[in-house]
Amino acid sequence: MTEKDFSISVIMPVYKVSGYIGRSIESLMAQTYKNFEIILVDDCGGDDSIEKAISVVNEHEYSNNNNVVTNKTRSYKIVTNSRNQGVSLSRQSGMMASGGEYVIHLDSDDYFEPDLLERLISLAKASSSDLVICNFFKERPSGSSKVETSTMGHPLISDKDKSDYVKEMLRGERPSALWNKLIKRELFDRAEIPFDSSLRDDLSASPLLVLNAKKVDFVSNALVHYVLYNSNSESVSPGHLKLIANTLKMLENRFEGMGISMHDEFLSYKAITKRKMIIHPGITGKDLDMALNLFPEVNSSIREGKNPEKKIQYRILLKLSANGNTFLFRLYRLLLKFLLSL
Repeated sequence: MTEKDFSISVIMPVYKVSGYIGRSIESLMAQTYKNFEIILVDDCGGDDSIEKAISVVNEHEYSNNNNVVTNKTRSYKIVTNSRNQGVSLSRQSGMMASGGEYVIHLDSDDYFEPDLLERLISLAKASSSDLVICNFFKERPSGSSKVETSTMGHPLISDKDKSDYVKEMLRGERPSALWNKLIKRELFDRAEIPFDSSLRDDLSASPLLVLNAKKVDFVSNALVHYVLYNSNSESVSPGHLKLIANTLKMLENRFEGMGISMHDEFLSYKAITKRKMIIHPGITGKDLDMALNLFPEVNSSIREGKNPEKKIQYRILLKLSANGNTFLFRLYRLLLKFLLSL
């Protein structure tokens, strides 16, 4: 905790985002709500990302004192990892250095609308919610599109509503991202959030936060821009897919301990993760064998005629993969990878 507490802590891991971080920081400097701190976690990307972030903040007439920069209501602090540790542990470092009553995690290539903090904390206070979620824009080179985060039309209070929302997360219908969620700090402790280097940071946190929240509320405005054209993003890397696989196992164990069953949703997410791994160009040799043997319950389900995949080409791929690294599987995998590259 810092000596001075703020209403909100904005935690931002910084890693190889030199071309994007200026816009992210500018979006924080433009916030209409001022009582917040920014925690920049330098994850040793080897470029000038953190210097660019500092330069943008200094342009807004802050005074620098021992790596902590403040004005009357706003502050930023730099936390430097001893080495590259990844997003999850960087978020944890930021949490430890922060002191806000509420927390939001912003990725350093994404950016906020100017009124995001004001809208989210106003609703959190007015409705006594310890988790507030807003809509967002997906930003692609071809343009942007708005994404709805809830169609329920009311806050989530009952265990059933919260469970149904988590099921939507696991089916890929709602984002597990942390950047569109203002979270009361005490909820992280109540939910025992495992920011762990072996887990995907957002998927390991958001379902548990929702289930442990006393009340979850929603802002219908799209207030975050989720950038999908950063070539340094690791969201589709082989390593990231392995984090997802580990996270699914962890969540299933946690849910079982809470007396919550989401068998069909977990099976679907596992099937999608398995499919992405076995078709990924960077996964070969022993890694491919590992992917084929991952989630044996998916293979069993397919052999029983229950294929969780929806698209025919992926249903065929998983059906063939259930039999192992056969010639027919390798041939179809090669053909599918070629078609997807066109």
